[in-house]
Amino acid sequence: IRSKGKQMKSGLSPAILTEISEGRSILFLGAGSSYGCKDLTGTKRALLGKELGQALSNRFLGGARMDQPLAKIASLSVTEAGLLAVQHYVCSIYADIMPHDYHSIITRFRWKAIITTNYDQVIEKAYAANRERLQNPIPVIRNGDLSRALDDPRAVPIIKLHGCISQSGDTALPLILSKEQYSQYQKGRERLALSLSDWA
Repeated sequence: IRSKGKQMKSGLSPAILTEISEGRSILFLGAGSSYGCKDLTGTKRALLGKELGQALSNRFLGGARMDQPLAKIASLSVTEAGLLAVQHYVCSIYADIMPHDYHSIITRFRWKAIITTNYDQVIEKAYAANRERLQNPIPVIRNGDLSRALDDPRAVPIIKLHGCISQSGDTALPLILSKEQYSQYQKGRERLALSLSDWA
C-alpha cells in the first residue's frame, strides 16, 4: 500500500487496498486508538474505558462502585454532581492529550470518512501537525455538520459518535457516557445515523 509515494507493507486483501488507495474507505477508530497517547509533559495519559470509570468514581463517588461498568459509574456521577460537572471533568482528562507517532500515518491517506467513539481530539491534532496532510478534518458531532464536510472536496468528516470534549459545555448534545445517554443516543444526531446506514 502506498502512502505519499512510500511503499508500506500490509496484510490486507488487494480489494481492500484498492478501496483505500482510491479514497473510498471508512476508517473506524475505537477506544484503543488513543492507547499510549500522553500530554506534552508525558505525565498525563489518555484513559481507556475502565480507567475513565475509576477516575469518575474517585472524583464524584468517593471511590465507590469502582468495579462497575463505565456507563453505570457515569450515571451515578451525573446523579451526584450533574451532567455539566461530569462533562467538564471528562474534558479536563483528555484536553491536553496529544497524538502518538502512529496517528500521523492516518493523515497520509485519503478517507471517505473517519468514524470514532472517542471523546478526545487526537485525530484532529494529528492532522493539524502534518502540513502535508492530504485532507482537512471536519468534526461531525451534530445534525448539520456532515453537509459542511461533504461540501469541501479536501475535507474528511470525523464522525464522533459519542460526542466530543469540544462540546463539553453543551448538555443538549451530551457525551455518551451513561446508560440514559446511550438510550437517547440519536437525539440531535439523527442525520449521522442515517448517513452511516447509507454508507453501510
